[in-house]
Amino acid sequence: MQKNTIETQYTQQLSQTHPHLPKTMLNMRDAAKAQFDNFGLPHRRVEAWKYTDLRSVLKQILPPANLDVKSNAVTIENQFEGAAHIVIQDGIYVPKLSSARPEGVSILSLEQALSSDLKRQVEAAFANPNFKNDSIVALNTGLKTSVLVLHITANDVVKAPVHIHNIFTQNVAFYTHIIAIVEENAKIDIIETQSISTNSQVNHVFQVELQQGATLNHIIIQDSPKNSLNLRTTTAALAANAVYNLHNFAVHTPLSRHSIFVDVNGENAHPSLSGVQLVE
Repeated sequence: MQKNTIETQYTQQLSQTHPHLPKTMLNMRDAAKAQFDNFGLPHRRVEAWKYTDLRSVLKQILPPANLDVKSNAVTIENQFEGAAHIVIQDGIYVPKLSSARPEGVSILSLEQALSSDLKRQVEAAFANPNFKNDSIVALNTGLKTSVLVLHITANDVVKAPVHIHNIFTQNVAFYTHIIAIVEENAKIDIIETQSISTNSQVNHVFQVELQQGATLNHIIIQDSPKNSLNLRTTTAALAANAVYNLHNFAVHTPLSRHSIFVDVNGENAHPSLSGVQLVE
């Protein structure tokens, strides 16, 4: 397939070296580059992207966020009273801006998760079959600089909601990835919000594994400025008797999309999806 200018620029970004990244992520970058080279940007002849023809409408891409660039200072407001706050600024988890984590909730880096008992689940998340032909996820895989893993231990009912506040302050492209593993009979409420700079481009992946009898109430609030690009992919894998309630509220820009994949892997699993989208 002959690449257009934007696809060529993405390929060049995927080819850049990042010696500071862990070996696992470097290996994933190589596979992601091959996948993107094969499929390119999605276009109207790809059925799932028939009405989001990125190959035609995307005219500019920004450089990926640089870990060496200091983020702008921000003030965190308590938007949800009683919630525990996890702050991710410019793609990086910032403990000093976050509150104490609730009992039963662990926050791990990719390296920590892969060296723990969560290794199998994390590797399964990366190998999600829904990603096989997805070039947008390939870009996320190839250009992200970190992965955050949330772990909720079995039988824990997390009383306080967990607010994940994604803040993007630089006029660059961000590739963020969160994996939430909710063990048997555990229950948690997660609220995700985004604060996006006017010219930022965001490619965000959020993956959920709900083990037997687990429950996740997942609220997503997206507010995208007119000049931003906002691409989001959410996956959920439900074991028997698991419950996943997703509520999505989005104020969309002309270049905004949310792809949702739900896999029901056990009897009496119950996914429920709802949302409101405001298009300016």
